[in-house]
Amino acid sequence: MALNACIKKRCLRLSKEADHINKYEHNKNFYNAMDSLNYPDWAVVVLFYESIHLIEGVMARQNEHPTTHEARDSLLKDTTKIYYSRDIRKDYKALENLSRKARYISEEVVTEIDVKMATEYLDEIIYWYKHQTKTA
Repeated sequence: MALNACIKKRCLRLSKEADHINKYEHNKNFYNAMDSLNYPDWAVVVLFYESIHLIEGVMARQNEHPTTHEARDSLLKDTTKIYYSRDIRKDYKALENLSRKARYISEEVVTEIDVKMATEYLDEIIYWYKHQTKTA
């Protein structure tokens, strides 16, 4: 199957927690190697994708594999989920908004302060992930 057809059918989905954590580590290594002072927009985007893989790693334990941002958000809102946390959803949404600002809103410049905020949001998600790992 051609790559584009596979992407459209979403058959490249990561299915195991370990797959997501490997992607998180890969993105983390890239972030640590990049020049975030000169490329704060890309820094924010990479931090956002780190958060996605931590969150989806936890979801994968429950055999939940969202294929869109909307589907992920819907799962994060569901108070019946064992991983539900209003605070993590709030941190995730703030990081998502910074990432959207970096990717799509050309009139707003992403700054070093945005990178610091994004890092703080991700730190909260990392803490949550580690707690989820202890309780799994």
